[in-house]
Amino acid sequence: MKKINSNVKYIITLIVSVSIGSFFTDILEQIDINVWIARIIGGIICVIVGLLFIRVWIKDYKKK
Repeated sequence: MKKINSNVKYIITLIVSVSIGSFFTDILEQIDINVWIARIIGGIICVIVGLLFIRVWIKDYKKK
């Protein structure tokens, strides 16, 4: 059962980080900057949010 919970947490982390990265990409594309720069920044934000979720949410779960 713990393995299933861990997998669900990874899937939720993936969905949330991609959603937040996509949100920032959409905002940055509305500004008059190059589209690729906005996509790169959105990708970096996605990675940062994903790493933070893994560090805070999943690592704490594994310690319990």
